[in-house]
Amino acid sequence: MSKTPNANERVQVLLSVFPWLAENGSATLEELGVRFDCDPEILREDLRFVFYNLEPWTGPDAMIRVEIFDDGLVSVHLADYFSEPLQLELTEALMLLAAGKSRIDQLGETEALGSAVQKLAHAIGERALDGVSVDLGSADPELMRQMRTALGIRQALEIDYYTQGSDSLATRTVEPHEVRGIDGHWYLTAHCRTAGGSRHFRVDRILRAIPTGPDEVYEIPETVDPPTAGLTEGGTPVEFTIGTDMLWVLADVPKSKVAESDESGDRVVVTVPIHGDAWLDRLLLRLGVDSEAKDLDTNEDLGARRAAAAEAILSRYG
Repeated sequence: MSKTPNANERVQVLLSVFPWLAENGSATLEELGVRFDCDPEILREDLRFVFYNLEPWTGPDAMIRVEIFDDGLVSVHLADYFSEPLQLELTEALMLLAAGKSRIDQLGETEALGSAVQKLAHAIGERALDGVSVDLGSADPELMRQMRTALGIRQALEIDYYTQGSDSLATRTVEPHEVRGIDGHWYLTAHCRTAGGSRHFRVDRILRAIPTGPDEVYEIPETVDPPTAGLTEGGTPVEFTIGTDMLWVLADVPKSKVAESDESGDRVVVTVPIHGDAWLDRLLLRLGVDSEAKDLDTNEDLGARRAAAAEAILSRYG
């Protein structure tokens, strides 16, 4: 590998090397480097780390034993518990099945993964696959492919991104670090050259993504902080009092304060950080006239603002 692998890539290599060595006996570091497309010296370091640090609280008979000889020959002896079939609780099996199906839906089916998912589904029950549905938002499959390709070769992308808070569209140049699903949505974590720092972009708000062309290969950090869905920093705090039947409107809105019930129990109070006037107007209109809204910075009642926003929309069709 010409690039320096990050922590996730190094773990993936180990997860491939261990079962292969356990089945095939031994191989030299150089042979493993060619077979698994990895740096032999980095692999040597990782194998030693596993031997000394994976389970330091157990005795020698319960550890994965790694032997690296002077000529570079490597052998692996798995602990006794690896010889026993893995016992999964039903919930654990379903979670594993959902993860495998999600991987197939997004990246396509490989022979090994497809076979593993089918076997797991058969073990759970013949209708298990029909009963598992994975929904991670409305991300465009072609857009997902472009981002994963760029991530794989570490190529920057130029994206058009819609920012909900400011109701604006901006073009940014980003260096992809990770694509992952959080709370029902796909997110691209990347270094944004435009903003000069790491940012999280919801994939269903990326309207276009194209490679920037030949460029210097960038480095991915050892650790990539995941997006925290539902939270955001800054903004003007607005307190909404709404009926419990209207909470669905705020299901996809960042909330800075957990909803609290009022005395009747039929209405809840939710504080939302607002980052743009257009976004605030949309929320006021969607929540309707039965809701109450107050700017906590100025203590201003926002009922008149809602009426003005509604009048502005009606005037367009008058």
